[in-house]
Formats: sequence, C-alpha cells, structure tokens
Amino acid sequence: MAFYGVLSIYIAFFFSIATIIALFYKVKVNNYSLNPKLDFFRFLNLLSIGFIILSILILEFAFISNDFSIKYVANYSDSTMPLLYRMVALWGGQEGSLLFWLFLISIYNLVFLFKERKNSKIVDIIYIFINLIQLFFISVVVLKSNPFEIFPDFVPKEGAGMNPQLQTISMLLHPPLLYMGYTGFGITLAYSFATLVSGGLISDWSEKSRRWSISSWIFLTAGNVLGSIWAYTELGWGGFWAWDPVENSSFMPWITSTALIHSLSAYKKGGYFPKWSYFWILLTYILTIFGTYITRSGVIDSVHAFSRSSIGSYFLLFIFFITVFYLYFFIKNYKKVEKELKIQFLTSKEGMFFLSNTLFLVAFVVVLFGTVAPTVFKFSLSNGFFTKAFVPIAILILILMGLTPLARWKTPLKIEGKIIISTIVSLLVTTILFFVISIKSINTPITIFFVTQTVILTFSDFRRGFLKDKRKYGGYIVHIGVALFFIGALGSLYQKERQYKVKEGEKFSFNEYKFSFDKLTKKINKNHYEELIVEITLSKSGEKIGNLSPSKRYFFNLIGGISAEASLDVNLLRDVYIVVEGVDQESNIALLRVYINPFMVWLWISATITILSSLIFLMGRSNKSENFDKQRESHDKSILNTENQDNFDEIDAKIFENLKKYVDSLKNSEIKDIFSEKDKKIEDNFKENNSFSEKKDISTENRDDLIKFCASCGKPIDAEGKFCKYCGYKIR
Repeated sequence: MAFYGVLSIYIAFFFSIATIIALFYKVKVNNYSLNPKLDFFRFLNLLSIGFIILSILILEFAFISNDFSIKYVANYSDSTMPLLYRMVALWGGQEGSLLFWLFLISIYNLVFLFKERKNSKIVDIIYIFINLIQLFFISVVVLKSNPFEIFPDFVPKEGAGMNPQLQTISMLLHPPLLYMGYTGFGITLAYSFATLVSGGLISDWSEKSRRWSISSWIFLTAGNVLGSIWAYTELGWGGFWAWDPVENSSFMPWITSTALIHSLSAYKKGGYFPKWSYFWILLTYILTIFGTYITRSGVIDSVHAFSRSSIGSYFLLFIFFITVFYLYFFIKNYKKVEKELKIQFLTSKEGMFFLSNTLFLVAFVVVLFGTVAPTVFKFSLSNGFFTKAFVPIAILILILMGLTPLARWKTPLKIEGKIIISTIVSLLVTTILFFVISIKSINTPITIFFVTQTVILTFSDFRRGFLKDKRKYGGYIVHIGVALFFIGALGSLYQKERQYKVKEGEKFSFNEYKFSFDKLTKKINKNHYEELIVEITLSKSGEKIGNLSPSKRYFFNLIGGISAEASLDVNLLRDVYIVVEGVDQESNIALLRVYINPFMVWLWISATITILSSLIFLMGRSNKSENFDKQRESHDKSILNTENQDNFDEIDAKIFENLKKYVDSLKNSEIKDIFSEKDKKIEDNFKENNSFSEKKDISTENRDDLIKFCASCGKPIDAEGKFCKYCGYKIR
C-alpha cells in the first residue's frame, strides 16, 4: 500500500511540472484562440490533482485498516482508537498534515479550474501561481516529509496511538479549518500577483477574489475559535488564550486578513488603499507559511508544535522567493498601480479606514515581536506584555467599529443625535456596572463603555432595513459579534481559582457555590482507556443547580497517555469549571482545581454571531447590486426596442438619460456626489464622439479619479472586458 502512495505522489509531481511548462508555453506564444476547455494544460492539471487525491485516500485507508507497516500510521494511531479518531489521525503529525494541506491546495485548484474558464493571459498566470504553490508542497512531501515511509526490518503489532489531548471533537475540525483559510489566501495572492505581472488594475482582482478572501477569513476565524475551545476544555488551566507562539502564528494572519478585507472594501466603495491591499495580501499569505515554519522548525517550544525538523528551512526559502518575485513585479509596475488618494479628514470614512489599517499594522507588529523576541533576542516575555500592549490597540479598533458606519466619504464626522444618545446610554451602563462589580483595571470601564456604544451605534444604522442590503448589514453584525467578544475577554480579568483536596462524601464551598463530592466512578471505554470520574453536585443557596463530572483518562496503549477532562456548568454570567489534577483510588481522594470564569460563554456566542453574519455578508447581495441589475435590464430593453440598431447615438442618449434618472432617484448623497462630479465628463464624452465604440473609458483614462466606474451604471469595471457585467454597456 505504501508503494502505491509513493507512486501517486511522484506521478502527481511529474504532472504538476508538466502543467506549469504547458502554461508557460501558452503564455509565451500568446495563443488564446482555442476553446479554453480544450487546453492541454487542463488535462495535465486534472491528472496531477487526481493523483494527489489518490495518495491521500491511500493513506486514509492505511489508517482505517491499521497498516502499521507505515511508520506514520504506527506513530499516530492504534487499533483501539475509535474509527473517527483513526481517520482524523491523518493530520495528527507533520507528514500527514502537509499531505492534507497539499490535498486542500489541489481541491482549491480544481474548484478554480472549473470556476474560472476565461481564456486569457491573466487567468493563465493565476493558474501558474497556484500550480507553483502546489508543486512546492509536493516537493516538500517527496523530499523531506514522506508519510508513506515504511519500517525496513519489522512491522509492529500495535501502533503508538495519537496524543489523547488531540482526541477531541474540536481538534477534528481545528487544523482543517486553518488549512482551508491558509489555502484560500493563496488564491487571492495568485489573483493579485497575476495582476501585477500583466500590469492590470487592482479592480481586476479585488472584486473577483472577494469571495475567496472572505471565505478564507471565515475558515481562519472558525479555526482559531475551535482552537480556543480546545485549549479551554482540554488543557485544564481555565483559560482560552495563552499567547502561545503557535496560537499567535494563526492569529497574525487573521489580523492582516481582517485589514485586507477592510482595504478591499474601501477600494471598492471609494477607490482608496490600492497599495495597502497589495501589501496586506502578501503579508497575510507569508504569515500562513511563517506559522508553518514556527510549528515545524522546532525553534520555539509549544504544546502545539511538532518535533524539531529541518523542514522549516524549506518554508523560509519559499517565503523568500514569493516575497522577492512579488515585490519585483510590484516595483516594476509601480506606475501602473493606482495612486493612493489623499485623505482630507481623519474623521471621514476613508480617514477611519486609514486609522484602522494603521492599528491593524501596529497590532500585528506587537504580536510578531512578542512571538519571536524570546528566540531572536534571547529574553522572555510574560503574558502581561501582550495584555498591556495589545488591549489598548484593540479598544481603539473597537471605537472605530462603532464610528465608521456613521461616517461619510470625504466629509468629516458630524456629532449627530444618535452619537450623543449612545454616549449618554453608555455612560449610564458603565456607571451602573462600576458600582456592581469591583474594578480591577482601567480597561474594564473603558471596554464596557465602548462595547455598549459600538452595539448601539451599529444597531442605529439598521434603519434602511436588513433585508434590502444583506451584504452591508451582515458586515455590521460582524462588528457586533466582535464587540461582544470583548465582554467575554474582559471576564478573564475577574477569574477566581482555588485548589481543593477532597475525600469522597465531603463537601466544600467556593464563593457562593457549594460542591459535594458524591462518588468516584471507574469506567472502561472499549479497551481504549480507563476513566476515573469524580461525580460532584453543584448547589447555590441550598438549591441544586447542576452536576459536574470531571475525569482523568488513562490510555492503555500510550506511555504516559493521560488526559484530564474538565467539566463545566455554564450560564450567561459565568462558567463553573472543575478539572481533576490527581486521584488516589485507594483512599478515594481527589485533587481538584476550581475556576469561576465570568462571561466566558460570550466568547463563543460572539464567535458564532461573527461567523454566521460573515456568511450572510459573503452570500448576500446589496440593494445597490439589485438596482444595477434592474438598470441593466432596462438598458437591454431600450437597445432591443430601438428601431435602428445602427443608431448608436440614440442608444447612447437613452443610456445617459436612464443614468441621470437613476442618479436623481438615489437617496444616498455620497453616491450622488460621486456621480455629479463625473456627469459633466460623461456628457462631454458623448458629444465628442459619434459612436460608442469610439468612446474613451473615462474611468480608466484618469487614474487619479476617485472611482473607476462604468460610464453608464457606475459600477467598477473590468479592464479586460468588452461589456460592463452589470448594465451591458460596451466599454471598448
């Protein structure tokens, strides 16, 4: 079986090289007359993808069938493990996780292959970039991380098994979601790289890759959240985030990808931050690879890291080449990249986007420094460093989240009634809570005030109706979800902890809660592990409020295979969290550690709101898009109903008349102002030219203009297209 797995990888390696050669040849000869479905490179690409999929299926079958002749299977599985955990053990170690990442790259490659069938040079450059990434991962698997390596002399009868702390539901999904996010940003980087190579505009890739960027951000968010849940429930320390280097390695690309999405949004709506967008996508993808280097090089110590390996140098080399080639084409075509528009007011919408970009950059630098400083500069930093340095930045970002939706383009923010009302309400809420809870940090009242204000201000902008503009308000709900996250994070400042040594039948108290150690139970789980369960009754004010069952698991086939399973009683105000630190079976004595964690559930509620609202934002369509579609339909009808199809002057006049009516009907003053500045240019252009085919595209002629819009409907145009995809207006 191992032979066929290795053979599949080598064949995929061969076809990947052949695909890249075929693509380079096609780009060089510039032959785009054939039907794209008949391109030879597509056939080669499908073969490489097919053999990658075959290789991972072979490895998966080896885990299911307990083929311990393969070293990787023997090291991360055993016959007593449940089938589900044997299947997901595939990504439990370094070799399998890299093969799984390669598998995801091939799947994304396949999706892009069928999604983007346009026969053009820029699309082929994207294919080249994606396949180069795929080829790199195949090379690493072939040269340094072969999961199909076999024992030369003997075959063990039993495997070593997987780390018991990894045998949880949250860890089943945590790594795949992170890898899906990492892979998706590779597609976005491919779009931007192809645009730089071809000398195109940012609009050529920003809108097309929007779904890739947002979906990748959602996967990355979900992966980080599940990692936090795993740390909270499995590591037994009562917290959810330890600022561990490996945790930070997945958090840093989340920060930069959040900045990327905001920069692309500012560009789409106002023409701002084109260069920032190029910077953010490069940095985001580099950080996904840098995180892989951290976890696999052995340069840092972490509960999440793999063993020390020379494979890290390959990833550093990969980062170097991507950065050099990307910057080379960025500098080469720098004059073709749109200029950064001047920001006149910091309190305008574009000004606040600029401030948020700056804060995201500072936040990234803080986390990066705290992560690498102990290794590079040989001194240690406590978690207090991150709290003191990162929290003020997060609070400033929270403030901007509340104010940005109220701001307008090119106009300073006005102190309106809703800002005054939200400030008064926030002060009242903060004052009340100031007397209810003991204040341990100045961050507490500040956070409470701005979380309250952000939620109020965001809800206040829902007056136009969620159903009419799902994309816009989906984004606003994301902000509400992030704001609520601060409530849960704030609760960690008020965590209470105590250790108890209790004998069966005894009772003990902690704060207002009473605990009764009812009995110690032993349970055998299908020859997989022995579990000692401490059964506890939780009560408050003489009334029972729940049962807790923390336990200690002893795995049979693992040397030192012990895990502590925490037990929680959860409500909206607090978590009662108990973990077993030790058990004396002879005397039935348990050593327990008890935590009272305020507001912890709000972390998971806010994460759920953020992810679901992000999906709404991803799939929703704005009311503006629907209006543009209606405008396009009316334009098409006017063209079809014209008696003389050759009379383009009459058609142009009708389109311009429709545009004027549409602009006049807009209630959004900012869009109206944008169009009013261009109306004169559009009208002059109509008068100067006799036919539409002779007209110049105003939007692309002057790159200093605020927005590159179609002259008819006002939507951003595709520089390579012949017709506007929204209204059908011919642009070439």
